[in-house]
Amino acid sequence: MTDLNVLAERVEREAPSRELDTAVWIAIGLTEKQEAHCAAWCRQYDRIDLTRTMYLNAWSPKFTSSVDAALNLIPEGYTWTIDGGAWPTSVRLESQDSGRHFESDAMYGAAAALTAACLRARAAMEGQP
Repeated sequence: MTDLNVLAERVEREAPSRELDTAVWIAIGLTEKQEAHCAAWCRQYDRIDLTRTMYLNAWSPKFTSSVDAALNLIPEGYTWTIDGGAWPTSVRLESQDSGRHFESDAMYGAAAALTAACLRARAAMEGQP
């Protein structure tokens, strides 16, 4: 099991990348449909050079660079706010029910901050310290 808090720290300090997006995608869990698509993609045209890693890097949502993609990570029952002016870097994610909140201030913008806050919320939901 991936330590989501450690991954959140990486997202806050590393530049957005396809490899980091893939790490987030793997950590939150690929659906069976996505895994099946991956397997089919890797076998297309009987090619042997297409790998799962290549597929994941090509198809993973751009969580660390796109707020639209990061929005898909928000757990049910949470709302988010953003702060930081013209180039926002701070995000607060708050549970409407419990009042728990998670904050992030990422070096590379709002998408990374939102992704990191969502990873922390998911870690808490899974009982990770």
